[in-house]
Amino acid sequence: IELQALDQFSDLTRMDELVKRVPELALIQGGGVAIEYGQGEGASHAVVRNQDLFLMVPADRARGGLDQFASAFTGEDEITTALMRLKEGKKTKVAFTVGHGEPPTTDLNPRGRGIGSWKARFNKVGCEVLELNLINQDIPDDLALLIVVGPKSPFKPDEILKLRSFTDRGKPLLLLLGNTEPSGLDELLKSFNLSIGPELVLDSKYFYNRNYSMVFAPTQAAVKHAIADPLGPNRVVLLPAAAPIHVAGAGARGGVAANPPVDPTLLPVAILRTSQFSWAESEPKAVPITFDRKQGDEAGPLAVGIAIADRASQNGPGGPQQGRPRLVLFSCPAMAENIVQEIEQTNLDILMNSAGWLRGRNDTLGIAPKIHVALTLSVDPYLRSRLILVPSVVALLLIIAMGIIVYTARRE
Repeated sequence: IELQALDQFSDLTRMDELVKRVPELALIQGGGVAIEYGQGEGASHAVVRNQDLFLMVPADRARGGLDQFASAFTGEDEITTALMRLKEGKKTKVAFTVGHGEPPTTDLNPRGRGIGSWKARFNKVGCEVLELNLINQDIPDDLALLIVVGPKSPFKPDEILKLRSFTDRGKPLLLLLGNTEPSGLDELLKSFNLSIGPELVLDSKYFYNRNYSMVFAPTQAAVKHAIADPLGPNRVVLLPAAAPIHVAGAGARGGVAANPPVDPTLLPVAILRTSQFSWAESEPKAVPITFDRKQGDEAGPLAVGIAIADRASQNGPGGPQQGRPRLVLFSCPAMAENIVQEIEQTNLDILMNSAGWLRGRNDTLGIAPKIHVALTLSVDPYLRSRLILVPSVVALLLIIAMGIIVYTARRE
């Protein structure tokens, strides 16, 4: 590894030579980091802008109080991602399903309902992103990951057969499904020992914008999984209108005995749960909304993200060991939308970590941003006026007193 630094205004000759090798540098503003992999004219390269090294923290989340300001450095993840993309060389194929009212992957509006930010992140890590309409297209044999996000209409039987054939070959699925629209994938989920409950997840303490259904699910250090570990503790995932996920064979629920697993060879891990102040509301239109176990409400924490892998042939000392990744299910389709990711960056991180784990590329899992909190001096308007008025009055009185003393001394 060779590191070089140059000033584009003083080192004009070196800058011109670098721009010839890396033309993208001529288009960026504010400088950046140019990475060259290899030597000579055929060396591959990537450019990371200085703007990409820092996370844009929303104003309402950046200032936890009037006395502090938080900023996040994401450069470690950005530069590591660029290095891995150059090292990998060929692009891995990742596909989103279309044809069922899924959010558009071409929408890059940060306040839009599309998932263009997620697609752009795949492009940044060196993936080739496809759109597949399973009604008239087959799944490519070299596809590494298939993603289904919030279908508004159910998949047809022929499409489900293609999905089953894809999973039967050991290929992974990433699903973002809710319970407000029929997806037609209930039987497919059942084959992975999963089901999505009909309730709405609410939280009375960790919510966004005074909306109980805009739930914040905290990441937990106790969850030992390749998807959750890079996130670290003290972060949250924003889940609008999520639903609880139930795992067959995972224990009794509401006094009802647990159903046996359909496939005992699969190992489920809850990678994301809501807080202890959450519950699954069976009557979300009731007024007032309160937890009522008698009405069938389920108390939290609730599983809203599940990772499924094959069980290893032999269990380790800590219990069952994970084998080949098979599926990740999140019960909140809206968590991938641009506007939601604009509010909470952790949403994109956990989605990309899930995609990396499913592709068997744990080296592509994200690195948590480094948070820096700066303390600032701030006062309320009343105290600010006193800080200005009192010294001014004291200074004026002091000047008058000194003038009287000087006048009196000179007279004497």
